[in-house]
Amino acid sequence: MTVGANKKEKKLQDDLKEAEKTVEALKESTKAAHDSEYAMTRKLSYEKQVRRDLEIDLVVAMQTLQNDQITIAGMEAEMADLQEASGYNMDMVVPRVNPEESSTLLDRLIAAPDRVTELLRSTGTTAAVGALSWVKSHFPDVDVGKLMDGPNEDADLDALELEVQAGAEKVVERLDL
Repeated sequence: MTVGANKKEKKLQDDLKEAEKTVEALKESTKAAHDSEYAMTRKLSYEKQVRRDLEIDLVVAMQTLQNDQITIAGMEAEMADLQEASGYNMDMVVPRVNPEESSTLLDRLIAAPDRVTELLRSTGTTAAVGALSWVKSHFPDVDVGKLMDGPNEDADLDALELEVQAGAEKVVERLDL
C-alpha cells in the first residue's frame, strides 16, 4: 500500500470512529427524546384526567350551589312569614320606641322574657291594688295595711290561710254571688 492510501485509510478510520461516536450520541439523544416524550405524554395524560375530574367537581359544586340557593330562598320566605306573623305579637310585647331605629326580630325576641316579666309584675301589682281598693271601698273596716305588709317570718301560714278563707267567705256572702 502506498503512503497516500494509508493516509486515506487512516482518515477513513478516523471518520468512521467519528461517525460511530456521532451515531452513539444520536442514539443517546434519541433515547433521551423518547424518554422525555414518554414523560411528557404521561404528564399530559395526568393533566387531562385532573381536568376531567375538576370539570366533574365543578358540575357537582354548581348543582350543590343551586340546591343551596333554593334552600336559602325557602328559608328566607319562611323567615319573612315568621317576621310578619310574630311582628304583631312582638309589637305588643316589646314595642318599638323609635320606629326609625333598626331592631331585629331576634333582638326583640331576646328582650321579650324580661319584658313579659315586667308586664306580669305590673299587671299583678295593678290587679292587687284594684282588688284592695275594691275591698277597702266596700269593707272600710278591713285593715288593708296588714295585707300590704304580708305575713311575718314567724306566722303560722295554715292559721293565716284559715283567716283569709273566713274573710273571703264573708265577702262572698255580702256580694250575693
